[in-house]
Amino acid sequence: MAAAAAARALLDKNGDLTVEQFSAALTKILGNILAHPAEEKYRRIKAKAKLVQQTILAADGGLAAFLALGFRKEAMTVSAPPPPPPQTYEQSTTIATAAAEDSLIQMGFRRSAARSMLQECGGDISLALDRLAGHPEFMGVDDPSVEEEAQRLEAAKRQAAAMRQAASTPVRTEDVYVLQNVDEASLRAALEVYSSELPAALTRKKEERRAEQRARAKTE
Repeated sequence: MAAAAAARALLDKNGDLTVEQFSAALTKILGNILAHPAEEKYRRIKAKAKLVQQTILAADGGLAAFLALGFRKEAMTVSAPPPPPPQTYEQSTTIATAAAEDSLIQMGFRRSAARSMLQECGGDISLALDRLAGHPEFMGVDDPSVEEEAQRLEAAKRQAAAMRQAASTPVRTEDVYVLQNVDEASLRAALEVYSSELPAALTRKKEERRAEQRARAKTE
């Protein structure tokens, strides 16, 4: 069987710790696939993942053993997650700015004028008041239709900004190892190799090495 042959090669070519880590890694991978055979995420492993880079590729013969399970390397097109949509005025407004807007409204200024001027002045109520003063057209109450139009314009601006962000989202390719077909019988046999047979063979190898060391010590 391919898995058994690959395991023997690993045992012959690598140190104890490397073999132990590789055995544990494949036991985890195979166990997850068999526990969730219909879930693709367990059959798709990024080539840059720590498990691949520091365990599978670190072992002499590790990649060959991994590919013997049926994994194949593919290039996957991915896009970075888009940035969050622009905040509405209410979401971006601080408590202090909201309080300043209410204060200007209580002074008789229209909400739209108070809001627009505070935005221009960075929330500074004193500067906004200086600019509003002397402009009687800024006084009074907003016509409901004006407020609705302002809300529509703000929504349109947010939508346009979101579209620009989506269009500028970078696209790249990423290497992944994919197991297309789940042959449960073969995978269970491979799991037995890496969860039981390989660790047992490593234990025997350690015992044989200790026996040799004791025998040499007696002859010296």
